[in-house]
Amino acid sequence: MCLAIPHKIIKIRDTIATVECGQKTHTLDIRLTPKVKVGDYLMNENNFAIYKMTKKEAQETLKLFKHAK
Repeated sequence: MCLAIPHKIIKIRDTIATVECGQKTHTLDIRLTPKVKVGDYLMNENNFAIYKMTKKEAQETLKLFKHAK
């Protein structure tokens, strides 16, 4: 089972977004979500962004993970 954790975009260069998840950063391919911008939240699968979340969706999801610990 995979857990889908929201990732916040902090930088975009061409089709690659640098994202943060907690204290870690990594890159995602954003070709499947072309209308994203810095500050948006993404869900990913195999290093591809597959869904743009609203800020509210991301905050609610992160809150659920925090309470699950």
